[in-house]
Amino acid sequence: GLEGELSTFDAATCRWKVKLKDTSVKSVKPRNLEHADAETSWSFLLAELISVKFEGEDGQGPGVDREFLTLALQNALEADKTSGCLWEYSPELRNYWFSESSSDEDMLAAFRACGALLGHAIFMDVFLPPVFPQPLYMLLLRDLGSPHARDLTVADLAKVSPQLARGLEQLVEYDGENVAEVFPLDWPRQEELEILPRDARGEYVRGYVDWFFTERYAGPVKAFCQGFRAVVGHSQLLRRLVSSEQLETVICGVEEPMDMAAVRRGAKLQGWTEADEEYLNDFWNVVDSLNEDERNRFAIFVSSSARMPSKGWADFALQVQKNGKDDDRLPTAYTCFKLLLLPHYSSKDVLRTKLMQALAETQGFGLQ
Repeated sequence: GLEGELSTFDAATCRWKVKLKDTSVKSVKPRNLEHADAETSWSFLLAELISVKFEGEDGQGPGVDREFLTLALQNALEADKTSGCLWEYSPELRNYWFSESSSDEDMLAAFRACGALLGHAIFMDVFLPPVFPQPLYMLLLRDLGSPHARDLTVADLAKVSPQLARGLEQLVEYDGENVAEVFPLDWPRQEELEILPRDARGEYVRGYVDWFFTERYAGPVKAFCQGFRAVVGHSQLLRRLVSSEQLETVICGVEEPMDMAAVRRGAKLQGWTEADEEYLNDFWNVVDSLNEDERNRFAIFVSSSARMPSKGWADFALQVQKNGKDDDRLPTAYTCFKLLLLPHYSSKDVLRTKLMQALAETQGFGLQ
C-alpha cells in the first residue's frame, strides 16, 4: 500500500485526505487506512469482520450487511425485557437514550452488543440510522481515551433531555429563596441546594451534568462503550484523530435531502421498454415533487436508510424494476438491493396515489 500522512477529514464524503510521500493527496475510506504500527493496524480488526447471510436466502454483500446491521440495531433498541426497557425513546427529539431500569446482566450484555454493532458498521462501511444524540459519541471517545473528548455541558444535556436542561438553566437564574422546592433534583447532592449560595449554582449545575452522564447511567454506558471498544479499540485513528461530530458522520453518514435528479442519473431500469418511456418520466416527476419528509421516507422505503451515500446521491444505485400492470398493488422494495418493484399503473394519478400510500406505511428509525 501507499504511505503518507493524514491531512483532514472530509465530512461530506466520510473520507480522510492523505498526503502521500510524492506530495499528492488521496481520499481514503477509514476502513482502508492502516496505522504504521502493525500492532494498531485497522487490518488487525478487519480479519474479525462478520459475513452476513440470512437463513433461506442466497444474497450476500454490502446490501445484506446493511440490512442485517440495521435490523439488529432496531431490534436491540425496541426490545422489551421482563424487568424493563433497554432504551427510552424521545418523541420530541426522535432519538434513543439509556434507560435507568436497564442494569441486570442480560441487559448489560445487550448494551455491549449494541456498541459492537456501531463498531462493525464502521469497518463494514455501512451507515446506520442516526438514532442516538450527539453526547453518546462523546462518551464513546471518552472511553477510548481520545484527546478530542471534552466535558459535557448543559447544551449537551439539552440534546438528551431538553426539559431537564431548561430547568437547570432556570435554576441558575432563579431569584426566590425556595429554590430547592421549585427545582427538586433526584441526585446525591440534592440537599446542598437548600443552603447553596447563588454564586455557586453554576458549579452545582456542572456537577449535576457530570453526574448525569457519568454515574446516572454508569452500567449501561460502560457496557455500550465496552462493546464499541472491543471492535475499534485498537484503532489509533479513532482514538486520537476523530472528533465526536466526525465519529457520528463515520457511523451515520451525512444528513442531506435526497437529490432526485442525482438519484435518477445513477439509477438502473429493469424490464422496461421504449414504450414505457412516458410512464417512467411520470414516475420521476412524481418522486421529484416529494417534499423533504416524503423524500426521506422514499429513501428508507427503498434502502432502509435516509442518509446520503459517501460519494453523493448519484451513487445511491437505485434499481427500478417493472412489476406488471395492476392498479390494485402497491409498489414494493427489496432494501438489501435498493430494488424498487414498480407496477405500470393506468395513470399518473394512480401512480402518485399508490406511491404515497406505500410511503405512508413505511416504518423506520426516526419515523415514529
